[in-house]
Parts: sequence; structure tokens; C-alpha cells
Amino acid sequence: HEDLSINYNAEASYDYNFDDADPHPTGNDAHGTAAGGVAAGYGHNGVGITGAAPNASLSGVRLIAGGTSDSTEANALVHALDDVDIYSNSWGPTDNGTISPIGPLLSQSLEDGVTNGRDGKGVIYTWAGGNGRASSDNSNYDGYANSRYVIAVSAISSNGIHADYSEPGANVLISSPSDGGWYEPDSDLYFETPPGIAGITTTDIEGNRGYNSGSGLNYNGVPNVSDNNYTNDFGGTSSATPLTSGIVALMLQANPALTWRDVQHV
Repeated sequence: HEDLSINYNAEASYDYNFDDADPHPTGNDAHGTAAGGVAAGYGHNGVGITGAAPNASLSGVRLIAGGTSDSTEANALVHALDDVDIYSNSWGPTDNGTISPIGPLLSQSLEDGVTNGRDGKGVIYTWAGGNGRASSDNSNYDGYANSRYVIAVSAISSNGIHADYSEPGANVLISSPSDGGWYEPDSDLYFETPPGIAGITTTDIEGNRGYNSGSGLNYNGVPNVSDNNYTNDFGGTSSATPLTSGIVALMLQANPALTWRDVQHV
């Protein structure tokens, strides 16, 4: 992609679904492409968008496009540990209101990352807080997002309140802008009609795949951007999380001495 390739670090990338070094998406699976643009779209080339950290290097770990195991997840979360500073995770268990613990191997990997990553200062794990508010889900139930080693991220919408889907939880450390409106019973706070029309503009799979099919309208029935290498329809805590990751990259650029706990405090 024209806004991702210049920052792309192939040596730190991997596809855990097919066990090869090419995490290129297949079909319409644009999720990682969109998240990558939010965090580190290049932005200095006069086209498209800019990410929060336009000079950060960007690697891809393809994981949730297929079935995973505790072992696979554990390996992915310390992949290229000597090269990676921030692991941005726009994924988690099904948002259905049930308690979903993580496996022991992944738990060990997260501890390994904050203990040994970044020359002992600890890598930063950001994690989507979950989109299951309508299903009475709570981010505390998510064993990924409630790990003490991660920064759980919720979403606020363009009207300045939490998005209709964004889960509550004592584990949530920060909120970050994304799409979303507000539903009953809080209709007095419902400022968007229909909800979620103000999505996030970011990179999309090139051509007529992904979030922008080239039809002219996005998922919410409003005009999409004319260049279908991009979309204005990304959202969820999946979008709020890479925005946080990009901001953390700027923090580490300003002060590389920050530890993983320092970053949480900031």
C-alpha cells in the first residue's frame, strides 16, 4: 500500500495462519491494513492519510484470520521481540458477555515481553477493550484486555462520549477517538443520526476490496472517499487501539528511556 509500504518492516512480520513470512491479507480482510494506517500511515507523500506516528516502522503479524491456540498466540505476542517496541492488538475473544481467560502460555509471553523487551524496559502491549456493550459485555471479562501487562483501550465517538459499543471495565486505562453513536436508554445523549456515520479515515486494501468497494457509499450509507485505497468507515475499539499505539510511539520517540510502567502512568 502506498501509505504503508515505506514504513513496512518485513523482517519483523509473520503469518501465523500459514506459517510463512508474508502476512499479506487475502479476500476482503482489511482489518490489519486499516489498523496499520491509523497507527503509522506514512503521511509525507502527498497522498492518502497520515497515521499518528508517520515515521514509525510497521510490521504485520497475521493471527486472527484463522484459528488460534494458546501456543500460537504466545509466539505471536513475542514475535521479533528484539525489534518491536509496541504490540498493537485489535482483537480478543467474542464480545458475548462471558468470562474469557487467556491461556498460561500467552500469560507467560506477556510477562516475558514486559520483562525482556526493549532492553529490559519492556515492550508496550495495547489491547482493544471490546465492542460488546450492547451484549452487556464488560472488558473485565476479557483475559487479554484485563492483563496487568497491557493497556486496555476503549472508544469515544465524535460527539465526545463513549461509543455505543465500547465496553466498560475497571481495567480500561484510556479512551481514544473512534466511530460510534449512542443508543437507548440514553437517548438524551444521542447526537448522531444514524449512529456511527463519523468513522475513521485510514488505509484500505488496494482496489475494490475491504471497507471501500468503490460503490460510492460506505457501510452507514454515506459517501465514502473516492480513492478506494482508503476508507472513511473504520471504527470500533479496533481503531481506537492503533491510534493509542501511534501516540505511544511518539512518546517513546521523545523519551526512549520510558519503561512499560512509565507509559501506563503517562
